[in-house]
Amino acid sequence: MDALVIQTYDANLLDMPRKIEVVGKCNKCGGDVRKISYTSGKESFICIDCEAQKKIQDSVERLERNTRKPINYNIKHCGLNQKEYEGINKPYKTSKGNIEAYNLSIEYANSFNNNTSIGLYIYGDAETGKTFLARKILKILINGCYSVYYSNFNKLVSSLKKEKSRFENTTIRTCLDADMLIIDNIQQKDNFSNSDMQAIIEYRYKNKKPIIFVSRLKPNEFIQKGDQCKEINLLMQFSTRCLELRK
Repeated sequence: MDALVIQTYDANLLDMPRKIEVVGKCNKCGGDVRKISYTSGKESFICIDCEAQKKIQDSVERLERNTRKPINYNIKHCGLNQKEYEGINKPYKTSKGNIEAYNLSIEYANSFNNNTSIGLYIYGDAETGKTFLARKILKILINGCYSVYYSNFNKLVSSLKKEKSRFENTTIRTCLDADMLIIDNIQQKDNFSNSDMQAIIEYRYKNKKPIIFVSRLKPNEFIQKGDQCKEINLLMQFSTRCLELRK
């Protein structure tokens, strides 16, 4: 006997359950099926186990729907286009010597929470999977309902220069507010003399909001890039953990 959902009778408050008895087993779950007889002569059948399972399933589905809303929003505003985001699903290819760095990165992403203040400085030779690894972290964080903004260095600087008013600057606001900021492809010729870039890094450091930097440069090579960026260099040292990828 399939379990039937109890019918309520709001129009007749005097129609009350008169008798409840077990009449068999449920074909769906094997639990007891109860027949409820009402004073009006109407009857209904219910399996408590099925009803409980249905409520759990409804709760799970509702939670998933509510969770997908911020996830979909964060995907749309993460700085990657749809093709780039979907490309994160591809297998991660790198040398065996980078397995430890990969595992540490995934562990970092999985343990990320609102109190995480230390970011990462991912560096190494070309074609070792630095960008892919950073994007892998991005996806894990987004699936955890955290906001992430990703940009390569030159694109970020260009966007900051185009948007003149700091109070109306969408890029700055995004960089300040995101739970995680990822700055990719920092090269030897780049520097952080841009005042908005400095303000972003200083703000995130003071407010304990992590940044992931991605570069071919070793940490000591980056530090030697110029006196005007010494303060930023120090902030990067104090607020990141270094991970090296090798060929």
